[in-house]
Amino acid sequence: MPADQKSLSPGNQALEGTWEADYVSGSGASFDSLFPNRKPTIIFNLSENKVSGNGGCNNFHAGFSMEGNNIKFQQPASTRMACPGNGEQLFFKALLSVTKFGVTENTLNLIADDIAVMRLQRKAVDSHTSQSSVDWPGNYRGVIPCADCPGIEITLRLNSNNTYEMQQTYLERNIAPITSSGNFSWLDNGSKIVLDSEKDKRRFQVGENRLFWLDQDGKRITGALADKYVLTKQ
Repeated sequence: MPADQKSLSPGNQALEGTWEADYVSGSGASFDSLFPNRKPTIIFNLSENKVSGNGGCNNFHAGFSMEGNNIKFQQPASTRMACPGNGEQLFFKALLSVTKFGVTENTLNLIADDIAVMRLQRKAVDSHTSQSSVDWPGNYRGVIPCADCPGIEITLRLNSNNTYEMQQTYLERNIAPITSSGNFSWLDNGSKIVLDSEKDKRRFQVGENRLFWLDQDGKRITGALADKYVLTKQ
């Protein structure tokens, strides 16, 4: 896939935002077969020279250096979920090979040796989603029902870099609090999150100063105990 050198733009600010891949080099297989469940995304934070996103399975973050249209990504750090196929491996391999970029309107080409090894499309962000319009980073607390104790006290911290720390304390039981941490992903165009670590696969709907604990189908819990499955921002 030859890169169009005329598309190289000196306006580095054009990189800011979220991009979704529709082509990654390195395999004779189709893009859809490499990434059957989720397309890779890259989110550029130019003020901190950092990127984050998802490789098609795992969340990642990395630093980068840039001068003009030359760019070099550092080794990504990612979550460690087992992933089908080798699409994500190809994505990270292509990312590390990149030496320059080109932006034409809403298309981003990441280039190595004058060949575009990855093509991405700018992803529009709905300005009314929880992810973009709610001040969601912070500490949340609540006490959810427990079958054999007065309740389980939950404290959950969501960080702006999409990481979390959670502690679960079983009230009136002589056991140590259960702690966990990791990354979380946004779902449903930025209205829900899922905790990505191997210990936690819990989902929450994000509201104004509240997190609604969701059931295994990703739906709000209803009935007489519905109000008990809400974490409130502290």
